[in-house]
Amino acid sequence: YLPGVAVQLTYGAGCARSDEGCTATPMAGSVTAVRVLADASSFWNCSAGDFVNGTISTVTAGDGTLRVSKAFSGVLAWSNVDDTWVVEFPDAESHGGGLASAAGITITSPSSNCTCGPDASFARCLAPIVACGGVLAPLPHAGVVHAIQRVAILAPGE
Repeated sequence: YLPGVAVQLTYGAGCARSDEGCTATPMAGSVTAVRVLADASSFWNCSAGDFVNGTISTVTAGDGTLRVSKAFSGVLAWSNVDDTWVVEFPDAESHGGGLASAAGITITSPSSNCTCGPDASFARCLAPIVACGGVLAPLPHAGVVHAIQRVAILAPGE
């Protein structure tokens, strides 16, 4: 770490179904994940492969034009491990960018009848998580060595 040097965190390989471009995609200001808030029974008429989109509506200063921009796009997939829906990103660009927070993101499934319960809102089922920056913290090397030795000692007999 050098003082005054900016560090930009990017995604690693595997950030999406197609991970081409992941290592060049900045995390800050993007949707890193979509958290599932409700159990599977809350998702109505949903199928694996249904697209979900997050959009933000803003009003342009001056002329008052309503502008809708895409915050992220994802695909519903079924997790046999957790017996629930998960949202996967098709490609690195699907994480979006330029977001200050998750506030104001509306999630819909425009290409299907998939909803979260009786209304069309996904607000009670899905919550996008936006990376707002990162912190690099120095880690003393002696502590790392001690932790590795401790794990090595515990692993064989305990």
